[in-house]
Amino acid sequence: LIMGSDFDDSDDFQTQNENSRGSLSFAGMERGLIITNSDYSKEALEMQFHVRQDMGGHTMADRNNFLLSGLGRVWTHLPKGYIYETQWTNGILVNNEGVPVTTLDGTKARQPSRLAHYQDGPLATFATGDATYAYNTAWYWNRRVAGQDYSPAGYTPVSETWNDFRRSDNKIAYDYGDISFYDYPHWWEGGYLERNVKKTANDMKQVYRLAGMVRGTYPYSLIVDDLEKASGGDSTNYKWIAQIPADLTLLPTADYPTGLDSTRDVVFTEPAGTGNRRLLIRILNADGSKPNGLFEFDETITYYQWGNDRVAKRFIIERVAQLPRFRVLLFPFSDGDTLPQHSVDTSGDIVVEWPGVQRDVLVFNSQSQEVGSETVEITSLKVKRDGITLVDTTDQVEPNPIRS
Repeated sequence: LIMGSDFDDSDDFQTQNENSRGSLSFAGMERGLIITNSDYSKEALEMQFHVRQDMGGHTMADRNNFLLSGLGRVWTHLPKGYIYETQWTNGILVNNEGVPVTTLDGTKARQPSRLAHYQDGPLATFATGDATYAYNTAWYWNRRVAGQDYSPAGYTPVSETWNDFRRSDNKIAYDYGDISFYDYPHWWEGGYLERNVKKTANDMKQVYRLAGMVRGTYPYSLIVDDLEKASGGDSTNYKWIAQIPADLTLLPTADYPTGLDSTRDVVFTEPAGTGNRRLLIRILNADGSKPNGLFEFDETITYYQWGNDRVAKRFIIERVAQLPRFRVLLFPFSDGDTLPQHSVDTSGDIVVEWPGVQRDVLVFNSQSQEVGSETVEITSLKVKRDGITLVDTTDQVEPNPIRS
């Protein structure tokens, strides 16, 4: 659907944006795509969270990927080109592996994830993606006419349907929602079936990501990852990765503004020639041993695409643990702005405070839950401000019991 209107310069950008959008959040409940903004201005903080509940076209292995912009520029992005592996997304690597990619009909990672939760309120918007199945299975396919099977060695038919990847309150009401991907009609050739087949590629118990935004005078984003590999134990290597635009560099800790702490805070800055905007990445929690310290910033990654050698920059939080429990806060700011103070109250909850203006209490609570015969850990988030609860995700997540 494309909607157009005549340009009208009697209103400013913010007014026109508000009138045309009508809401600060877009929820693509079919695709599993959530886009949320802090306000309607050009400077607004915006997070795009792509669970990718659909099969897509030439689909990247970008389950639970996030993109962040604010103050009029991009802070995390996807590198330019046809590069499909999870390492090129803003996601998670487990023992340096992500969602399996198939080099067939181009390059694709068709395995869906599940939008397991979505909450949208005036001062907070959050969603949860369950990418466990996508990490655990590798798909292959070869179209066949009805009645003709396809069963390559080591693979079994994909018996799952679209509705197996939907929450109970988000099912497809039409017949196609319950057709297996093995028997699904081919996407372009009539009379043929997709014949998707699968094999086990990993044994993740859970790949859950909670992501969203808290609004206010000082808006910020939060990302929480609940991860566990069934056979890994405490020797599993996890990497929380973000693709950083080429013009950004690390601000030396000696130049950190007052109130920042180099044991948890990382700051990226743009060149002086384009402004004084910066991104604060605050690592609220990351359990396990640290092979490369608090974080790593790799500026030497190269890849060949579209006739050129290209360079990518990658921010990495690496931990070796059974449960890394990544909890990360992202806050774009301009040099000289008031920065959030960090403290822990008597209940053990994290306080994020801009003194005299905004004081948010972040309550993280890890709870055990049975999902498909496995016990998993789901971290709920409650954000409180001035005695009011802005969001509470407790018991709101409906993970997929099908893991492979």
